[in-house]
Amino acid sequence: RLNPGEGGVSKGKAWVVYDEDTMRVAAAYRGDAFVDWRGIAFDGSHGTHTRILGDIAFRNADAPAWKHPLENSWEDQRIIGRDGRRFGPLPKNWVHYKGLYYYEDKVLIRYTVGDAMILEKPGVFEYGSAPIFIRTFNIGPTKQSLISRVAPDLENLAVTVQSESGVSLQRKDGYVEMVIPSSTTSMQFNLLIAKTDSDTLKGLQEAIPVEN
Repeated sequence: RLNPGEGGVSKGKAWVVYDEDTMRVAAAYRGDAFVDWRGIAFDGSHGTHTRILGDIAFRNADAPAWKHPLENSWEDQRIIGRDGRRFGPLPKNWVHYKGLYYYEDKVLIRYTVGDAMILEKPGVFEYGSAPIFIRTFNIGPTKQSLISRVAPDLENLAVTVQSESGVSLQRKDGYVEMVIPSSTTSMQFNLLIAKTDSDTLKGLQEAIPVEN
């Protein structure tokens, strides 16, 4: 669950679901409950599956969120189960989840992509009828440029980045991709995603600080 950012007005609970195997944001949404907690592992029911409850802002497909920085490829290298789906983590030299930490009311996620150490803090800023989901990144020095698929390329979904480090966005193959240049120093920036138009989202950037 995310707490509203400074200056925001809470209009209900906001949630971001991460997949630690691929380091993708599987979904971001707002709702009174996290999920419905149905399924054989939770309530003993058969033929049911846990599902999200609420207004979904965006989802990302079950696939690597980061392009392999050494092989320059999106090809999924996870094992294939009997049901034809991919399971398990990506190779450690590609993406490696390191852990989740709490600091006061904040959550920090630590992982590596190639040689880059990444700390990420999810957050939300409430504006009007749609929450602005914030991914605050602190990325260590990296010899390789990094590319991440951060959101589906949809007309009603706005994505922007607050950065003075040359981080940019591009639209390709149905995704919005974040492009991070190689650097000898650490980089700090915000990625903002919301169900709104691009002009509205860009106009609100100054109200959302980039934290170190």
